[in-house]
Amino acid sequence: LNRTEYTQPALLVTSLAAFQLVREGPLLPAAVAGHSLGEYTALVAAGALEFREAVNLVQKRGRYMAEAVAPGSGLVAAILGLSEKDVRSVCQEAGSVGVVAPANFNSPGQTVIAGEKAAVEHAAELAKARGAKRVMPLPVSVPVHTPLMQVAAER
Repeated sequence: LNRTEYTQPALLVTSLAAFQLVREGPLLPAAVAGHSLGEYTALVAAGALEFREAVNLVQKRGRYMAEAVAPGSGLVAAILGLSEKDVRSVCQEAGSVGVVAPANFNSPGQTVIAGEKAAVEHAAELAKARGAKRVMPLPVSVPVHTPLMQVAAER
């Protein structure tokens, strides 16, 4: 399940199962929204996309993302305790080693970075040197939300 071509359909189905349980309860959502893969869940929940079509699209999306980079060449990591400005600076400096970029600004002080493995590892070391409280590699098989995914986006 750690391979994105399997993770993405599994997350979609799990999210839609949770949504179905919410819909059956006493509270009804007034709106739905999602980020990245969550957009597909939101589209199905809103009735704009059929379940089967969404599963098919998400499976292809995951496969295209997996095919965009060689297995093991990418890395994703969470940086805790650095400002957005510092994370951007660390990624820019580590860019001398390869592609690395902020992928998700989850909250103030928690940013996910992704890119080529060596560049992300270098950015992690730079982040620690700048005072990051913690840098955690994440079990994601592709460097999501980076220029390395452009080929997948085009497909």
